[in-house]
Amino acid sequence: MPSSRMPKSMVKKKENERGWKVSKAQVRYWWKQRTAIKAASALRSRLTGAGAKPRISEIEDILFDQVLFRRSANEKVSRD
Repeated sequence: MPSSRMPKSMVKKKENERGWKVSKAQVRYWWKQRTAIKAASALRSRLTGAGAKPRISEIEDILFDQVLFRRSANEKVSRD
């Protein structure tokens, strides 16, 4: 479909994808969130509710305690 026949919103979206090393999926996600992004403060780096949520809170608490215990005993803590 030639660009002259594309809706203006799609043309604007395609223009945003060009010239940047950003995946198309990321651009689509930003496009869906554009009203929230525009409404957010310029100093915010994340939207409200973004980021990974803890899967199981009990395991998260046990793991956190274990990491603190090992660090206090000067032991290495790694993800392996």
